[in-house]
Amino acid sequence: MQNNCLSFKIDQKTKDKIQEFYKDFTSEINEDYVIFKAKYEDTTIKIYKNKKEELKATFTGKNAYNEASIFNSNFEVSEGKEHKHSTWLDILDQIGSDEVGVGDLFGPTVVVAVFTSSKDIEYLDKLGIKDSKKLTDNKIVELAPLLIKRLTYSSLTMTNQKLNTELEKGQKKLALEAKMHNQAHLNVLDRIQKYVPIYIDQFLSAQTYISYLHDVTIAPNIYFKCHGESSYPSVAAASIIARYIFLQKIAQLNKKYFTNFPLGAGKKVDEFLVEFMKTHELPEVKDLVKAHFKNFKDLNN
Repeated sequence: MQNNCLSFKIDQKTKDKIQEFYKDFTSEINEDYVIFKAKYEDTTIKIYKNKKEELKATFTGKNAYNEASIFNSNFEVSEGKEHKHSTWLDILDQIGSDEVGVGDLFGPTVVVAVFTSSKDIEYLDKLGIKDSKKLTDNKIVELAPLLIKRLTYSSLTMTNQKLNTELEKGQKKLALEAKMHNQAHLNVLDRIQKYVPIYIDQFLSAQTYISYLHDVTIAPNIYFKCHGESSYPSVAAASIIARYIFLQKIAQLNKKYFTNFPLGAGKKVDEFLVEFMKTHELPEVKDLVKAHFKNFKDLNN
């Protein structure tokens, strides 16, 4: 039998019934907006309350259907037997974010946050959505417009010129990325107007991430996961859209300079940079690259 994920809105009376029914099976709560959590056999039960005092119950597990049926028969259902993507750790409503371009000498840094609901999972699985790093660029160009059309998302782009300026001011690179992720999360939360967990493809520790956001409003309910794009559909979708936007920016550069800028930061990039610098002034080149990269520094020492 497959895992099921079921959710429905509840009133105060139903909330009290659920809490009383599972009072001997309560679990520790470490999530924002969760006011009750219990683990009964193979099913996890949670009750959420948002800022509007609205209540929602979720039942997740192999026996979720039977447990939820005790209190309601009108579900939003995402059943494992209908969604065969075995790697997703969560297929309920969520926001996920990822960044692209941080390892490329040329091209901007792009951060995208995406909201996916349980109703999107079957569609995403049929498309074969997964980590953008496992897809060809041609496949990215094919899939991303479909995701952009269907999903609520926010994208933020930092040019290399802006990045270089901020780093010269003493800003930390990871702090800039953290703020981009956080702002993208806030943008999506503002658009969907509901509380959901937020998953980040982990690029630094949670403690460091929070410390970098000490002077801004921090999006709540955040979880970090290494290789999050393989675990959460929202992060996978975010990685694809971010890669697509990055490729569009590279295409614009190619058109402007009548060349093909190589991606990454390997030997081919070194060779291209040497030739490019023969025909372009240093200030212009510096605005096109991530100036803290060794590739660029080695040519200017």
